[in-house]
Amino acid sequence: PNLITNGQVLKIPVNFLTTTPTLPQSSTLTSTNPVIITRNLIKFESGSYIPDLAESWIVNDSGTVWTFQLSRNVIVADGQPFTSIIAADALSNSQFVKEGNATIEKLDDFTIRISTLAGQNVLESLSKIQIDILQ
Repeated sequence: PNLITNGQVLKIPVNFLTTTPTLPQSSTLTSTNPVIITRNLIKFESGSYIPDLAESWIVNDSGTVWTFQLSRNVIVADGQPFTSIIAADALSNSQFVKEGNATIEKLDDFTIRISTLAGQNVLESLSKIQIDILQ
């Protein structure tokens, strides 16, 4: 069998009589393959929208300006920290924004503002936007 150590394949000799692998005495095995999972800015669960990568949000009285506080200490799949830049890029590439339904503004590293026309279902649209992160 082959085992991964420090990003390289380590071939382990096997005793064919017992099929028990024998490790070289100085070997230390560590996992270098992070697990990538997909998460949403918000998600729909049990009949309501709840935070996911967006920790919280507020909306103005007319329902046209949404301000989202993003989770900190999250790493995206390419190893970069999850920030408003990553969130804004994901939103900008979404059908919701491409169809002209919203504009995105980065307020700081962990805050984004989404401006929409009245009557847009912002939470439903955002619950469909997925971002790959490291677990």
